[in-house]
Amino acid sequence: MDIAEKEGNTTHISSKNLKDTSERTDCDRINNHKDEKPEDVSSHSGQTSDDVSGFYVMEDNTAPSGQNTLMPSSPEGKSPVRLFLKIILTPVDGWKELKRSKITPDRFAQGCFYPLLALMAVSVFAMLFYVSTTSIQTLLIEAIIAFISFFLGYFIVGVLLRTMTYKDCAKAFSTDFGNCFVMVAMSSLTIVQTLINILPFIQPVLVFLPLYTIYIIVKGVRFLRIETNHEALTIVLISILSIGVPALLHWIFSLMLPA
Repeated sequence: MDIAEKEGNTTHISSKNLKDTSERTDCDRINNHKDEKPEDVSSHSGQTSDDVSGFYVMEDNTAPSGQNTLMPSSPEGKSPVRLFLKIILTPVDGWKELKRSKITPDRFAQGCFYPLLALMAVSVFAMLFYVSTTSIQTLLIEAIIAFISFFLGYFIVGVLLRTMTYKDCAKAFSTDFGNCFVMVAMSSLTIVQTLINILPFIQPVLVFLPLYTIYIIVKGVRFLRIETNHEALTIVLISILSIGVPALLHWIFSLMLPA
């Protein structure tokens, strides 16, 4: 009996010790959980503090107004047609914007000059609405002549301006802005010719529109950065060549091609 009683007491003491041990373990877990730092929490969730800080750096690079500060506007984003229309409406501001845009002659030609040449050529067929007996062949030849006259005229005018003027003027017309300057002057003349083709009954009034081209040239010549005493001669040369060369080429091709 004594042996059985001792064994019962021993079992009771062991179970009590196990219970106390488990209670202490639970208390330690609770205390460790309370003492755990925010960095440890982020490590348990699989995200480090560096990742979090990097995330906020990415947000700081975005402009609050919705504009992307990492992608500034490029000069290539300027529309050649928009630049040309601004020169026509407000010459001084238009020339300034064209100067700042640093647009290349190739892009200005593809985006503005060549489309205006094509429009002028197509406008020749408007004569069918006024003289229905006009043959398509005659109008097609006239459209080709008009296009070639201004197309070749641009290159001839550029060469003449670089050879017939002073060194500073020749240098100015060798730049991208100088080439675009010539294209703007001749583009305004293509619009005049287009209006004459579409509205031939007011041609006596429209023939004075090239004077506005000269006005545009006068307002823009100072942006070529040439010497002041050379500006007057430059204005005269650009005005005469821009108007006279296409007209001369048109006359020559009219004689060469069959009527």
